[in-house]
Amino acid sequence: MKRSIKKIISAALALTICGTMAISFTGCSQGDAKQNKQIVASIKNPPEGYENFFNITYGEWHGEYLLRLAAEGYTETNDAEMAKDLRERIIKYLAQEKIVLYLAKDMGITAETLTEEEIKTATDNADEDIQSWYSKYEARAISALGSDYTKEQLQKKEEELFNDFMKEIGLSSDIFYTWAVNSIIHDKYVAKASESITEKEINDFVQDTMDTAKDKYENDLAEFEQKYTAFYVPEGTRKVQQLAVLINSTTAAEVTAYRNDGDDKKADEILQEALAKVKFRIDEAYEKLENGTAWKDVQEEYNDETSSNNVDFTVYPKSTTVLQKITDTAMGIEKKGGYSEIFETDKGYFILYYVDDLTLTDERLKSLTEQADEFLRDQKAYEPIADFLEKYEYTYEYELLDIDDPASTTQVPVVAS
Repeated sequence: MKRSIKKIISAALALTICGTMAISFTGCSQGDAKQNKQIVASIKNPPEGYENFFNITYGEWHGEYLLRLAAEGYTETNDAEMAKDLRERIIKYLAQEKIVLYLAKDMGITAETLTEEEIKTATDNADEDIQSWYSKYEARAISALGSDYTKEQLQKKEEELFNDFMKEIGLSSDIFYTWAVNSIIHDKYVAKASESITEKEINDFVQDTMDTAKDKYENDLAEFEQKYTAFYVPEGTRKVQQLAVLINSTTAAEVTAYRNDGDDKKADEILQEALAKVKFRIDEAYEKLENGTAWKDVQEEYNDETSSNNVDFTVYPKSTTVLQKITDTAMGIEKKGGYSEIFETDKGYFILYYVDDLTLTDERLKSLTEQADEFLRDQKAYEPIADFLEKYEYTYEYELLDIDDPASTTQVPVVAS
């Protein structure tokens, strides 16, 4: 299964497990054979004929944990809390994967029932994942080969280094094909378990969420900005771009520190001194705009925040997260294609450019509907999993897994796709 793009379904939202696939791996080993065979997760009184199916061994869990640790670029030494969170996510994911495979089989969905096209898709996905891992070893392979090597030799060395890594953590490349097959089984399970979801339910969900978003904008602005901006666009919302001429970052941090200490007088004194040093640049930029130079060209030449070049920012008529000065400036630009006067903040000087009005387009509405469809189907597919967990309790060897034993015994693992 393509663990790098796996979706984890909880009763609420999808969660992505894997990250950057950057290699940062230290201190990992297979451990002893006896420990690897030890059961670290199981269910009480499993269904008849499945006495051992739901068991997860230390080796099964630890190998995937070490792979994910490397994939996300963590080390247990430098990222102890993140590593601990990852250990818990992996064991709960593996536990729930067992449940999904069990429920899917009960629906008649197994690896043996996949079509040739589905098997090809699984194989292609696994190959893609493996190749992406090979590429992470390019620098090490070049270092090992020296300056004289062929493309084939480089690829062979990358493969060799990756396979050494997999052997060290107790896995083989074949696991990627197992994961890819399980991913397709999962998707078919979700489709089957949620086939009762209707188009009306999806449309009603979208409309209800949009109504809630509008209410939050009017009555709970902070929550709107945290959760609902995708579902409602208040009248007057604008897309703007910025041009920033910044003061020294150390000076800006000093200004912030004085403000936080309540000494605005000292903060303003330091700020004005720093602003005076860069004033000529913002004046030059503004003069070029006044003389008819295109916004894009001026922005490219003068914008210190280069990552924001040609990037549209959303400005609502009211906001709790955007400085009132920025909101007022953005709303004060008379027409599309116009730009603001120069204004200052604690970071430096800015000019805003009025790109367009922002509306909830048909394309965006279609995207929201597709997301709602996926969300509702995930929720529906979770119901049989929740029923299973209520009937069969999963237990974990918390000490061996090195994760916290929660005060409550109620477990709500996550589901992967």
